[in-house]
Amino acid sequence: KAVTYEAYLAIFSDFSGVPKDVRTKKYCEYVQDLKDYLSSFIRRTQPLQDVDKLLRECQEEFEEKWEEEAGNEEDEMDRDFERGIDLDEVGGWEELAALGLEPLKAELTKLGLKCGGSLEQRAK
Repeated sequence: KAVTYEAYLAIFSDFSGVPKDVRTKKYCEYVQDLKDYLSSFIRRTQPLQDVDKLLRECQEEFEEKWEEEAGNEEDEMDRDFERGIDLDEVGGWEELAALGLEPLKAELTKLGLKCGGSLEQRAK
């Protein structure tokens, strides 16, 4: 979705709204490139600023928030696991295969279905 530069500046630092299916390797590279660009920008526009110190402080703040949120995400994952997979919502075997071997095996076991074979065989 295209946004204006002004709108981008207002939302670019809010990563919580990014859907999980968008958080790919390419997206991680984008975030790293963005960090590198902004660090370079600060170094060029504010040469007396201790950018390394600023980045360390940001990293520490991130790690604190990550620890606080980690428990919430684990609880959410547990609830998702307990709820199981709504097979009516699954688009195809590829979507099931994307879950991975062990989660798919656990779900098949919960449903009382055969769970042997390769990932592709289990998903089909």
